[in-house]
Amino acid sequence: MNNLVKLTLMPLYAKNERNRLCLQMALMPDLAFVLFQHLLILAKTTFMKTICIFLLVIISSVAFGQSVEELDNKGGFKDFKVGEAIDTYKDKIKFTRTLENADTKLYLVKDRVSVKTYTGEVELKVYKEKVQEVIVSFKNSAKPDFEDILASLKTLYGEYQLVKKKTPAQEQFEKVYNWIGKKISLQVGYDENKKLTEMRFIDQKNGLNKLKDEF
Repeated sequence: MNNLVKLTLMPLYAKNERNRLCLQMALMPDLAFVLFQHLLILAKTTFMKTICIFLLVIISSVAFGQSVEELDNKGGFKDFKVGEAIDTYKDKIKFTRTLENADTKLYLVKDRVSVKTYTGEVELKVYKEKVQEVIVSFKNSAKPDFEDILASLKTLYGEYQLVKKKTPAQEQFEKVYNWIGKKISLQVGYDENKKLTEMRFIDQKNGLNKLKDEF
């Protein structure tokens, strides 16, 4: 059995440390980056280095693409989807207030939600009877709690981007982490003063539609 075949099989066939590390790279894309430097040291031949670098590039790019696609596939948070008619949730929500204009309103989901060991609340920002944003807030959230949630989101949706220019509403957060799909974007931030972790699932098309309506 040649080395290339061994690298693509289960750890049962990993006869030495070099092959075990390469298999870990294939099975755990996030760990691959941590092990990369060690791998290059252990790989004594140019052939082994080439194979492992090739696997790293291919697997990491595939994992990232699938993660971003997963954000669009989910369509929002749990049962609450962006772009959905607000009447879909009429038995689960209550009106909170009107926002910047008569067409933009905020609703609170009556039941609280759980994510891992954390409990939060969901709000729906609605424009012309369609859900524009799904806002998930975890109050009394410690920094390690936020970091745990952020790590889980990274596992689900891949590498994030930092928002370089924050909106006035985002100024409360030290940093805003952003995932951008074709249909949906996800923004996450932590407010140290309020001990607040917030996630926003945002309809990418809605901003353009609102602008069209103004003219």
